[in-house]
Amino acid sequence: MNAKQPKNVGKIIEVLAKYIDSLSFNTLPHTVIQRAKTVTLDTLGVLLAASAKKYQASDLVVKFIQSVGGRPESTIVRTSLKTSCVNAAFANGTIANVIELDDSHNASTAHTAAVIIPAALAVSEKMGVDGKSFIRAIVIGYDAGCRVCLSLDPAVLYKRGFHPTAIGGCFGAAAAAASILNLDKERLINALGLAGCQASGLMAWETEPKQMSKSFQTGIASRNGVTAALLAQMGFAGPPDIFEGKYNIFNAFSGQSKPEELIKELGVRFEIMGTSLKRHACCRFIHAALDGFLEIIEYNHINPKDIKQILLEFPKSAVPVIDNNELLSHNAQYMIAVAAVDKKIKVDQIFEDKRRDCRVLDLYKRVKVLGNLELEKLFFERGKRSSIIEVITQDGRKLKKRVDCPKGDPENFLSQEEVKEKFIDLARQVISIEQGEEIVELVDKLEKINNMKYLGALLRLKTL
Repeated sequence: MNAKQPKNVGKIIEVLAKYIDSLSFNTLPHTVIQRAKTVTLDTLGVLLAASAKKYQASDLVVKFIQSVGGRPESTIVRTSLKTSCVNAAFANGTIANVIELDDSHNASTAHTAAVIIPAALAVSEKMGVDGKSFIRAIVIGYDAGCRVCLSLDPAVLYKRGFHPTAIGGCFGAAAAAASILNLDKERLINALGLAGCQASGLMAWETEPKQMSKSFQTGIASRNGVTAALLAQMGFAGPPDIFEGKYNIFNAFSGQSKPEELIKELGVRFEIMGTSLKRHACCRFIHAALDGFLEIIEYNHINPKDIKQILLEFPKSAVPVIDNNELLSHNAQYMIAVAAVDKKIKVDQIFEDKRRDCRVLDLYKRVKVLGNLELEKLFFERGKRSSIIEVITQDGRKLKKRVDCPKGDPENFLSQEEVKEKFIDLARQVISIEQGEEIVELVDKLEKINNMKYLGALLRLKTL
């Protein structure tokens, strides 16, 4: 199927390049600026906590960067190591997804922050740009990366075994880096073309239980986007039209594309406003079920021994991703059973199999996951990751609840205080509360910072 150009607009790539080139920080709505700072703080907390050596993927990626070296341009979070901005984007992009607490853009299904923010951090530290340039880059990265996912149709990508986060994220990282580098229109088009040549990512990570392959793909998307922008800055040529040319991404990845989504309401609808923040360390599809389940058992004072069966309904296309998956963070039965016993979800529960606890194992066997076509329609029309939860007790009660907007969704977003609490709770695992408060203060006034190297210094250790 050939991609069709929307009526009454110029070439899609030219419209997108013009947007990246012309968007001014001063024209951004206050709510968009605030959301960019909120997502940045949230991601930094996740990065800090995930940088702990006990997480094998994080430890190995740092050791890998040490082994290959690199010009000291940008910081790898919570190390004394500075490396090339390309390597830093890869390392931090990998680490940002390790503990499953990074954001998730509802409509595109992409984990955008884990790709975009490491890319923007790396390039902005290298270039020494101000905070306004960084914020602008984050907004642009979301708009480009999420819209690529939407235009390719996430449902089709999943069916074909492609990972939307990594594919769209590569474009988002390239756009964010290109904005920081102030590339002109010709170089912007080359950067987007080079991003398309590198865009990759397979859903095969679902079969790997150590939580490494998925994080690797956020890392390579961040790295490849930065690489594309830096090469384009030097004059390296990319395909002249990666969206509507003879060999375009729509034909390659989707075949059922919606190219008009790339530029629909561009500059009016900011994709960063459609992202969700996480409270639970697991796949976002499971959050609605967890919120509803925890409310049911708390309100009714239900203990694991009181439960006969739990029925969970999700959008039909979500079921293959979360039904009894070997990857614990994407296993709905496991997460609900753990929540029943521990009354909360913690990061380590996705790395230490709690089914050794007979209470968890017993309940795990009595959780059933079902697909729901009504919820499926809501998901693809409005990006809702809804769930219907029914707890059947041993004494015959049927306690049912539906959750359409889990905590953290755009319509049920975390308050500024909740975001700060999440950041401090994560950051204090690896740094002092005082250092954490410094980072909070800096991010809060990010638009007033004249050099992003200050943030890089705050995220660095004196010794490795």
